[in-house]
Amino acid sequence: MKIMKKHRENRFILGIDGLSRSGKTTFVANLKENMKQEGIPFHIFHIDDHIVERNKRYHTGYEEWYEYYYLQWDIEWLRQKFFQKLQHETKLKLPFFHG
Repeated sequence: MKIMKKHRENRFILGIDGLSRSGKTTFVANLKENMKQEGIPFHIFHIDDHIVERNKRYHTGYEEWYEYYYLQWDIEWLRQKFFQKLQHETKLKLPFFHG
């Protein structure tokens, strides 16, 4: 929180990563509450909401591990349309994955 307060006037981007069921959601929920209490503006993006279509990531002929680690997200698209724009843009238009 000290670092975020220090950079309050600038955009501060924090990424949380971890294996499934490692506590990421709980950590982010606690962080969200702390940021609200401190009056720090924020927005939470869940990258899983921007996963590629199911038919492009399952039953592709590749091993299951490859599909999981390499076909879940369009990395180049995320880099160009999300991560790079996130640094400067005030609005983002992203596709949203529904179940």
